[in-house]
Amino acid sequence: MLDGVESLLNFAAGIWGNFMDVAIKIATADPTSGAYAGLHNVAKTAYNTIADVAISVAVIFYFIGLIKIAMQINGDENGFRRILEHLLKIVCMYCLIKNMMKLLDNILIIGADIASKIGTKNTAVTFNVTTIMDRINKEIPFPKLDSIWNIGDYLGDLFKYVGSSLILLIFALIATGIVVASAITIINVCYQRIVKPLVVIPFAGISAAMSCAEGEFGSSFVHFIKTFIGFALTSMFIVVAIRLGTQLASSSIFTSLFKNSPDGLTGAMYELLQFALAPMITAGTVKCSDSIISRLF
Repeated sequence: MLDGVESLLNFAAGIWGNFMDVAIKIATADPTSGAYAGLHNVAKTAYNTIADVAISVAVIFYFIGLIKIAMQINGDENGFRRILEHLLKIVCMYCLIKNMMKLLDNILIIGADIASKIGTKNTAVTFNVTTIMDRINKEIPFPKLDSIWNIGDYLGDLFKYVGSSLILLIFALIATGIVVASAITIINVCYQRIVKPLVVIPFAGISAAMSCAEGEFGSSFVHFIKTFIGFALTSMFIVVAIRLGTQLASSSIFTSLFKNSPDGLTGAMYELLQFALAPMITAGTVKCSDSIISRLF
């Protein structure tokens, strides 16, 4: 049964290593070209469709703002300057809406380039499966029959070994499930990193048009750009989190943490616990990347 435990751990370690390689490739990919060019074209087409509406919205907000300025002048010597500033704003926004896709694409490309420089080195992970199994075999040794007269003790030890091995097999199955679920969670977040900025791109023109208005609407484009830059930088955060997680999985941090763990079955279960800890920590960190980035921006 312990062979089954080792097979499960090797399977989980292989899944984790392969999935992390895939996650790094997704996180460092350019969302505007390559395999994702089709997705980008969908976003670009949607943006071009909405851009004409956005220009109309900008003109409407321009005239609303112009009327408000005209009503507030009342001999104000700065009135003419305010009208010129308002005119300059809509001209700038018109040019921005027409060239928005280039700006947003460059932001995504820069984010992907920086992430690739961080994540293309030392991403391989090596779980210490051999060390874990050595500890398990030491804590739960296979019983030996020294003498025919000790057959009763031998059978008792054998039943104990089978029971402990069965418990460890179930625990290893749970640990394997945790590792696989963590890997899938990270892949999911990495794909969201590709999709999320493409989803908001079509509405960039509307956000810029609303900036022609006065009051709270005037800062809508600033909020949009901050959010979009946050999406672009999420890839860097994901890459750093994965690299830290892979290093954590292959280091001796947990070994030293559990070096004073109990002997016997409990000690063997501690070894399986440390096997699943690094993937759980990594998946949790990657999953909260959006909330952490949003706080920075």
